[in-house]
Amino acid sequence: MSTELAHLYSSNAVPKPIEGVSVEVEIEKLTAEIAQLRARLGGLEAQVHRHRGVISAIRRFPAEVLGNIFDFAVGFVLDEKQRKTLVHLQLVCRGWRDAALLLHRLWSGLELQDAELSYSKIWQWFGRCGSIPRTLKIHIAEHDCRTDFDVLCRSGNIQRLMKEGPLLDHLFLDCSSTQCFRNIVGGIGPQNPGILRPWNSIRSLTLSFRSHWHEPDAPAQSTFLSVPTSVTSF
Repeated sequence: MSTELAHLYSSNAVPKPIEGVSVEVEIEKLTAEIAQLRARLGGLEAQVHRHRGVISAIRRFPAEVLGNIFDFAVGFVLDEKQRKTLVHLQLVCRGWRDAALLLHRLWSGLELQDAELSYSKIWQWFGRCGSIPRTLKIHIAEHDCRTDFDVLCRSGNIQRLMKEGPLLDHLFLDCSSTQCFRNIVGGIGPQNPGILRPWNSIRSLTLSFRSHWHEPDAPAQSTFLSVPTSVTSF
């Protein structure tokens, strides 16, 4: 603080023009010094943050605990958004990736739209769940089974999964109609003796139809007869 201006700081005297200029110069000096100190403070705070990260408790979390946290964060049967969340968690570091892969339950459930149905990707995903029972939910886009011949229920993708894909514990099918479901089953075909197929290993089956339930007149063509004999919960 300049001694020539000391009398101004302890009174209400009006500064002379030259004194006003001197005060403004002092303000600029102090403002520049404050900016430098703030910049240094920001750098020091960043260093403190990095140091605290090194001794953070989360670094010492067992992989099993991290996996359970991931499980809580993403859920059980993963849709597209939840799958992306799980993938992003794995990208944080190698430890987080190992923790996600260690908890097989994270990889035991998939919820897909028909456009996402990829045989190889489903195999790859379920391959990480080990012996944990698998759940697959498939939503088939709205269509007319009588006229649309390139839709999922006729295309063969889901039939291949049911014949050659990974074994399933629970299958959820959201179909356009009962005819859509019968088309799927018709494409799967009868089981060959001695060959265990996913379709014939399902223990739990959920069907959802977006139109009224329609049963053929002939009892031998009943929708219920298309349900695998392995199913114990329907």
